Amino acid sequence: MVSHIPMVTELVPSARATLLSLNVTGHALGRALSAFLAAFIYQQFGFVFVALTAILFNMAGILALRRMQRE
Repeated sequence: MVSHIPMVTELVPSARATLLSLNVTGHALGRALSAFLAAFIYQQFGFVFVALTAILFNMAGILALRRMQRE
């Protein structure tokens, strides 16, 4: 989590504070949503599917950061 902060702040150097606040907001929303969804997915499909879903969302986040870094 800490290692991507320099990358996020360099996306729009003139709006660093805004990007950091959006970043923290995204983390908070993601944690709240995942806590709700993980319980539902676990009850319906089991732990393996929860782990696969977590991997999928992490890969999506990594790809989004890489795409933003290139621009």
